[in-house]
Amino acid sequence: MAIVLLLLSGVSQLHGQKQSLWYVEPGIRYGRVLPNFKEASWLWQTDLIGAEVRVGRQTDGRKEWEQWFHYPSYGAVLRYSHFNRESIGEKIALFGFLNGYFVRRPNFSFFYQLGAGVNFWTKKYD
Repeated sequence: MAIVLLLLSGVSQLHGQKQSLWYVEPGIRYGRVLPNFKEASWLWQTDLIGAEVRVGRQTDGRKEWEQWFHYPSYGAVLRYSHFNRESIGEKIALFGFLNGYFVRRPNFSFFYQLGAGVNFWTKKYD
């Protein structure tokens, strides 16, 4: 699966054509689940492994709102997540995103990322 995702990122423009503002970006994620209450402290031992494909558009400032938000990118993400606990199952999510920078300097960047959408869990977790 990783090979397919890496091939998707290799889409490029032909020489002499106008550069596209659209992009496809694969991603692989690994992390831990943070417990949100004391009785769920066992969640800290839960690993998350996931993959995603992000289809987005980088703004170029032609519209005034793009300049207000410092040239953000926006689009949609399809994400798959696997957890190492049988009781949790797996998750598939589809959501839209908007991200950009508050401050962008050569040695420092402070950015924002917003997203909202839907997800499906393969097992009921309560």
